[in-house]
Amino acid sequence: MLVVMAVVAAALVASATRADAQAGAGAAGEMGAARLYRANLFAEDGVDPRRIVDRGLAPELGPVGMIETAQPITFNRRTGVVRGTAFLISPCYAISNRHLVFGDETDNLVAAENSMKIWLGFSPGGGFDAFTLATPVAWGRRTLAGTNDWAISRLKTCVGRRVGWMDIQPEAPLRLAGAWVATAGYPGDKPRGELWSHARCRIRFPDRRVGLLTHDCATVAGMSGSPIYKRLPDGSLKAVAMTVGNKNDSRRVMTIYGRNFANTAMDLAGVFADPQLKQMILDDIAAFGRENPSSSPEPQAAGGSATDARR
Repeated sequence: MLVVMAVVAAALVASATRADAQAGAGAAGEMGAARLYRANLFAEDGVDPRRIVDRGLAPELGPVGMIETAQPITFNRRTGVVRGTAFLISPCYAISNRHLVFGDETDNLVAAENSMKIWLGFSPGGGFDAFTLATPVAWGRRTLAGTNDWAISRLKTCVGRRVGWMDIQPEAPLRLAGAWVATAGYPGDKPRGELWSHARCRIRFPDRRVGLLTHDCATVAGMSGSPIYKRLPDGSLKAVAMTVGNKNDSRRVMTIYGRNFANTAMDLAGVFADPQLKQMILDDIAAFGRENPSSSPEPQAAGGSATDARR
């Protein structure tokens, strides 16, 4: 089975068996973990800033899932299963990029029932502890530049009631300029199913020409749909944006940020400006009737960290 690791401006082609796709585990893409593929990483010391997430110490990241199309689609003129990142925004709904759902399609879009697969949560022994199918129910009018590249899917099984969801904090693009944030997702240059984070990065400025935010958070093929979030003093997370792609690609860690290699994201305020969409999510949370299971992370042990030093 052909697998396409998706970022709008970059795609990683890898092979995987059907069993791997169903289990949500397997080897990294054919480019391998030792080589950056269509990535934009920034760090003053030239060292990859990403860290693997210690699943036992970061339950608040349980709602960040790996997503795949259930059937091959055409993306970047290649046909195969498209894989990326999604995150839950309520017990029964997940958000990701539209290009992960429909690929290159722009007209006459029809979302098939259960057309997406999503793995979530953390099992005690590592890996995921939740899997469900999902059906896209709403999406933006995506442009070639990546504007409005979002899709919301309804989960067949509302696993967010157990693993929780990521709270949304819509903020206007100009208010986000200069904000310190973090991101987490499933990059294609790492073993499949491993969650990696960039714990301190920055939203740079809105690119008004295309209606996207630019940022220096690590972006690699497979990170499409990753949440960009703020971590509050109590340890809870508030998602403010979602990764879309990048402008140009680099195969090395860049020590100086440059606009020509900026990574791109869309602010979530634009998505939830639609009152019906916003109400749909609020109603789903209200129907659950209990506290978000991921909003009160357990205190870390002394000296503990949610990210491992392994690169």
